[in-house]
Amino acid sequence: MAQQAADAVMRAYRDGKTRQAMRLRLDELFDMESLYIKGIQSLQLATQPFMEGMAKKLWGGDFLKEVKTSVVDDQASTLIYRESDNELQDIAMFYLPGRDLMADQKTQNFLQKMKDRLVLLVNTENAQSFWRPDYQGMDWGDYTNMGKEISNMFKEQTYYYDKAPFQSWQMTTFRAYPYNWEIYIEDLDYNLVKIFDSDYKPTSNQIVARLEQYEQMNAIPAYKKMAKIMKDTMKQEEASEKVEPGWRSSASPEEIVKRQEAAQERAREEAAKWEQKEGV
Repeated sequence: MAQQAADAVMRAYRDGKTRQAMRLRLDELFDMESLYIKGIQSLQLATQPFMEGMAKKLWGGDFLKEVKTSVVDDQASTLIYRESDNELQDIAMFYLPGRDLMADQKTQNFLQKMKDRLVLLVNTENAQSFWRPDYQGMDWGDYTNMGKEISNMFKEQTYYYDKAPFQSWQMTTFRAYPYNWEIYIEDLDYNLVKIFDSDYKPTSNQIVARLEQYEQMNAIPAYKKMAKIMKDTMKQEEASEKVEPGWRSSASPEEIVKRQEAAQERAREEAAKWEQKEGV
């Protein structure tokens, strides 16, 4: 994943894309089941070495002088700065950058000073004050205009690799610049099936329509896909428990419920934003 991402970034940079956004599969690096118990700082600590390693792979691993890492706010937003022999080849990578950090005047000044040097935003979707460049500022609350400006600046999503449940299917979204966006689902027999392949990122409505078409063509009843997603969820919980036995006992039942409710509310907010964006 790190080499794929680094290669995609450099291809885009050579095409003049100096401001880029990326999303990496953090579930391959951290037990995301435990995130709402352990917190964003634990996620940052566990994944920082991977992000630093990816930074070293940029420019094909050449011209590297030093990689400097700083946690820049109390929400675990992190600046990873790849210093090169030639300062024009320096690269700044903001990991888990939330809205608060991006709106800060110091960050805006920093972006201006970077001029034509490469700046990357990595996993804004997992930040404490999360946001998505493709929402065009609609998830910035009272700061929609600023959010839109920043989203436009980083509209080029050069590497995107995510796996998450969608419409009761395990769905994987993948894109590596300059190639197409690809959407896969795991069928009832755990085979990957491509349902979308295009030069643009499909909307949720387009994906839903394609899934409905797939289900009709294959005569898949709702109860079968629900049974599979429930089975998958149980497997994930068992795997999480196996990696770190008893982690759920570190929090009270009230806190676990509270965090689950927060996760559900976050999912509802995401869905509402998509509906607003797409005019549903």
